[in-house]
Amino acid sequence: MATKEFFPFIGKVPFEGAASKNPLAFHYYDAERVVMGKKMSEWLKFAMAWWHTLCAEGGDQFGGGTKAFPWNTAACPLQAAKDKADAGFELMQKLGIEYYCFHDVDLIAEADTVEQYEQNLREVVPYLKEKQAQTGIKLLWGTANVFGHKRYMNGAATNPDFDVWPGPSCKSRTPSTQPSPSAAQTTCSGEGARATAPCSTPTRNARKPTWPRCCARHVTTPAHRDSRARSSSFQ
Repeated sequence: MATKEFFPFIGKVPFEGAASKNPLAFHYYDAERVVMGKKMSEWLKFAMAWWHTLCAEGGDQFGGGTKAFPWNTAACPLQAAKDKADAGFELMQKLGIEYYCFHDVDLIAEADTVEQYEQNLREVVPYLKEKQAQTGIKLLWGTANVFGHKRYMNGAATNPDFDVWPGPSCKSRTPSTQPSPSAAQTTCSGEGARATAPCSTPTRNARKPTWPRCCARHVTTPAHRDSRARSSSFQ
């Protein structure tokens, strides 16, 4: 697999102790140190968020972005997604991070149509699974972003505008965000509706079919229902 390197001058970040002046070293976290019968790496299982680390370029309600990441520059959405994956897995390996998490649209940008987005997603998911197999890094959780776009300002599955109903696209996006078997199976959505209230609920068993059950049992949490229905691929 061809892989781009985005941090060539940085090696694996070491533990050097509290007296170290090296800004690219751990001063207190020692992954191999045993504390109360377990290594620190077992007590502190860090996960890298795709959105916060690789997507957010500094924009907010006061203005546009102030950063330009080199992995986000490719004109082709699929190439940009692969570049982002290369950067993410390189960073996790160098920091010793064993898990990652994402929203579906963090992996690859939305397209002009649902069908095109689904096709792009189907192409990038195998690339991520290969990276997992090569590095041993696992997917902690994946979720659906049904709050970032303005179409969701009044909710997702309960939006009064029927054109916003995410059900069909959720079911077709099923192969995108299933946690790995060895990872913590927690799938949460952010806000169900900006104009109403946020909702975030962990799944009880993300590996079983969830669409009928979550429709029946989580009628007041549209965003969560959306994310559960879209879970099923990193197995």
